[in-house]
Amino acid sequence: MKKESLMIQKIQIKDSCAVYDPIGLCLVTECLTCENADCCIINSDGTIIKDFKYYGLKEEDIRTSKYLIEFFDEVDYDNIEDYLINEDSDYRMTRIYSSENGKENVIMRFSKADKKEELEKQKKQQLEYEESLRNMLGEESYQLLCKIRKERKQEETNLVEESKIKKLIKRIIKKGE
Repeated sequence: MKKESLMIQKIQIKDSCAVYDPIGLCLVTECLTCENADCCIINSDGTIIKDFKYYGLKEEDIRTSKYLIEFFDEVDYDNIEDYLINEDSDYRMTRIYSSENGKENVIMRFSKADKKEELEKQKKQQLEYEESLRNMLGEESYQLLCKIRKERKQEETNLVEESKIKKLIKRIIKKGE
C-alpha cells in the first residue's frame, strides 16, 4: 500500500547555496544533511515525521519548496533522512508548484516501477527504430550497418583499454622514480 507525505524544504537558511555548493548540482536529498537547509516532513494523516530545527529566520533570503513523497516500501520514520538518501529506497518525490506559478509539477526522483517502465519504454523505442531502419535500408544494408556499429564499438573498447594501460604504466613509472 502506497503512503504519502509532504516535505517542506527551506534552503539558504544561513547563506547562499553557492557558498556550500559552488557548482550548484546538489540534489534535493543532499539538502537533508546540509547545514544550510532545513525541512519538515508531514505524513498524510497530519503526523509530523520530522520537524524544522530552526524557527524565526528572516524569510526574505530563504527559498522554500514543497515535495510530495510517495512511499512504495516500508519506511522507518525515525530514520527518514537515511531512507530518503538511500538509493535502494523505493519512493517517488515530486516537486509541487503553486497553480499561480504556472509551472508544472516535476518528478525529482523516480520510484523503482517508474525506472523499470522508463527502461522498457526506451527498449521498445529502440526496437521500433531498428525495425524502421531495417525496412528503410533493406536487409543487406542493415546487416552491413550492424557490422560497422559492432566494429566501432570494439574500436572504442580497445581505445579505452589502451588508455587504461597507458595510465597504469605511467603510475608504475612514477612509483619507480
